[in-house]
Amino acid sequence: MKRALTLALSTMIFVVSAAPPAFAAEDDNPFHVSKELDADIREGLNQLYNLNFDEGAKIFERLKPQADEHPMIAFGLTSVHWWRLSVYVLENDPVESAPFLKSVDECIRASKLKIQKGDPTGEGYLCLGGAEGLLGRWEAANRHWTSAYFKGKGAVNHLHKALKANPKMIDAYMGLGIFDYYVATLPAIVRMLAFIGQTGNRQLGLDELEECGKDGTYARTPSLLFLVNIYSALENKPERALGILADLRKQYPTSPFIHMLTIVALYNHRTPAELEAEAKEFHNRVENGTYRKDFMTQADFSVGLVSFKKKDWKTALDRFTEAINAGTVKDPFFTWAHLYRGYCLDVLGRREEAVKEYNTVLGQLKRWGAQDNAAARLKKPFTEDEKELTKLIL
Repeated sequence: MKRALTLALSTMIFVVSAAPPAFAAEDDNPFHVSKELDADIREGLNQLYNLNFDEGAKIFERLKPQADEHPMIAFGLTSVHWWRLSVYVLENDPVESAPFLKSVDECIRASKLKIQKGDPTGEGYLCLGGAEGLLGRWEAANRHWTSAYFKGKGAVNHLHKALKANPKMIDAYMGLGIFDYYVATLPAIVRMLAFIGQTGNRQLGLDELEECGKDGTYARTPSLLFLVNIYSALENKPERALGILADLRKQYPTSPFIHMLTIVALYNHRTPAELEAEAKEFHNRVENGTYRKDFMTQADFSVGLVSFKKKDWKTALDRFTEAINAGTVKDPFFTWAHLYRGYCLDVLGRREEAVKEYNTVLGQLKRWGAQDNAAARLKKPFTEDEKELTKLIL
């Protein structure tokens, strides 16, 4: 989870999503859409955080005839396809990437058309920046670094133009906040951008994300999610991160995505008892149908993490085995379960079996750092005093 957010930030991504409140009138919405269209856009985007990608896509496909006037519709569909790739870590799969790449091209076309016709609300520039940002993230995931950089640079420029056209387009502050914070705090990105003289501003970035998280139209929720990652992983303010997650879970009570982020934060910052309560709750929600059955691999993996953190290696091994049995290679948690199963086997002194698990990981689709971690453990066995016991590394 952490890597997905960090990669997004490092490539200056602008990801738009939904916020629950509806607007009373068109004039209250900087996009100047009708109340009916606003409700449809929000409903489509809300599906992302419940990971109901087919339902979200159907909503935006139905709205397509209005996309040239409101490219936010095209960007909504692009976001659905991107989130499916990102959540299931399929960016390196060309077949799975095809719908996203087609959609992002359509979004860029609709956004440019809106700009050419006149863009007084800044919606065209906003969606163009968003589309370029998502495409930049895909390029980065596929190690096309130069293309990713220029897509990110273009995204930031277009977000500035959106604000110039319409200072009330608060959603633009999300992408700008990501840029300002991460350029200021990540040396690698500073080096990459040094030749254009941009150094970022950490506090400005936080302020921009906070503003969008408070007053954004469609980017409120993702701004808050980026703040969760920042406060948890970089600012060492877990209380802020957990507080935001608690609020988001009230807004999205049936979202396995938000719930899993909470489990990750608890693993990194809280006691095994607190982690265990949430992991069991996630598992129960899969069993009772609140979450779909295809989330059982995540559920078993989460419960396994509790025993792993307690150094109860045999129980953790059994849980990770159950996670594997419940899923398929299409699920990234299937790959991570093999990796963590290898860790348990190493500590239990079953090196030959551990090596088999690491080689299994290396033979699967690249899932964040799993392959690098597996390769490292082929050289050096996992021990019971590794950093993975205090920080979830996937």
